Amino acid sequence: MMQPEKITIFALDDDPGDLELFRRTLEDIPGWSIDFTAFTRWEDFKTDVGKNPIDVLFVDYFMNGITGLDVIEALRQRGEKRPIIVLTGMGDERMAAKITRAGADDYLVKGDLSPDLLRRTIKNAMERFRSSKERAVLEKQLQEAQKMETLGTLAGGIAHDFNNLLMAIMGYADFAKMKSKGRDVETDLDNIITTSQQMANLVKQLLSFSRREKDKIEVTNLGQVLSDAGNILKHTLPKKVTLNIRQPEKQMLIMSNPTLLNQTILNLCINASESMPSGGEITISCRNVTLTGKDPSSHPSPWKGEHVMLEIQDTGRGMTKETLARIFEPFFTTKQKGNQKGTGLGLAIVWNNIKKMNGSIDVHSEPGSGTAFKLFLPKGKQKPKATFATDFRELMGKGETILAVDDESLVLNLVSKTLIRLNYQVLAAKDGLAALALFEKKMAEIDLVLLDISMPEMDGMECFKRLKALYPDVKVVFSSGHDLLDEAAELKKLGCAGLIQKPYFLTDLGKRIKEVLG
Repeated sequence: MMQPEKITIFALDDDPGDLELFRRTLEDIPGWSIDFTAFTRWEDFKTDVGKNPIDVLFVDYFMNGITGLDVIEALRQRGEKRPIIVLTGMGDERMAAKITRAGADDYLVKGDLSPDLLRRTIKNAMERFRSSKERAVLEKQLQEAQKMETLGTLAGGIAHDFNNLLMAIMGYADFAKMKSKGRDVETDLDNIITTSQQMANLVKQLLSFSRREKDKIEVTNLGQVLSDAGNILKHTLPKKVTLNIRQPEKQMLIMSNPTLLNQTILNLCINASESMPSGGEITISCRNVTLTGKDPSSHPSPWKGEHVMLEIQDTGRGMTKETLARIFEPFFTTKQKGNQKGTGLGLAIVWNNIKKMNGSIDVHSEPGSGTAFKLFLPKGKQKPKATFATDFRELMGKGETILAVDDESLVLNLVSKTLIRLNYQVLAAKDGLAALALFEKKMAEIDLVLLDISMPEMDGMECFKRLKALYPDVKVVFSSGHDLLDEAAELKKLGCAGLIQKPYFLTDLGKRIKEVLG
């Protein structure tokens, strides 16, 4: 005998009588075991929804002090993706449109409820939800594939920049060596530092593309994103294409994911350049706008309020209405002739990126008149900046002892000299095993451990765990030449005192140690 299918349902209605009738109708569905939880208050409902596994949510349309549309909007803004079905005393096409726009999956009229109708509606909603989850996994895979495709396009331009920067470093180092006999070399050393910073920024951009993006939304300086994208595009776009970036006059902050936004800008600009085989112009501009929720948009956002509009406009061949209607469909592409081939994923990923950042897209295009993509992203607020010492003397230690651990001898020597100059006592270890041996002998003297993450035999993570076993209150600052974003959450959860990304300057290290030691 087949076991009944178990379905978990939460329902919100301020009328206990309606909830009881709804429960009885659900129980009459053959072949299902219904786990039903009823709520008459929104405050209780919203608290329990996020804590429990649920298959379908039912919400009454009219309630005291709140409507079903308010409930749906609040749940969707919190990231609730599970099916929501609205129950209403009456229904028409107008109401259906309102409910759908609010983010509901379906609606049912209370007077028409029957076990058979409920079964079909719930089953359809659950199947659509499962399909959307599978689609989300596929979109993630497609996005990783698109990242690799984008990296291939950018590799030539970045390699060119990288070789130039390396040449500058070697040249300035030679100048410094020649002038070192009693002469002032400060200017040449400044040039080396500046060039090294430029190299570090290029590597940072590469790391952001290779990272498996966590889709974290944060306050982002749009001007900096445009500057980073422009540095890449000027070596990627064909010479016949002119790129005009109109930077905002004042700092413009948005809520976004810098990596996703950078990828979006690059994709749109590369697409634009391909629509101008004989040359043309791409203009990127931005301005503040206020959305009312009724704004015309090709792919509207449910969010209202202060936004920033980022516009990418080209003078290319434009698109027909038929093409424009399909540009965001996965695998749809017009690049089918000659050597110009595409996956048809670029604009689908652009749309997905903007959706993840709670934004919307509006596209205008006509044959022969170019194309304009308008991206609407929520404004961000300036966070108060932490104040650090800027006077070198304020970075000086008080003779505390620091255990520095790094398998690169050049780095270990440099860090040791830097710490000594900052008035710290230094113990140096070339790997995790040596660090453990030193720590076990001089545990009482060591105030902080500066620990590299990537080392042979025993990596920094394993070393940290063993240090904690020896002394649970040990203060450890991790350093790494790899991107620390992926490991950051896990390291902090384990109890590390801080992180510092290589390459860093003497002042960066001094500030971080001061933060940890107080």
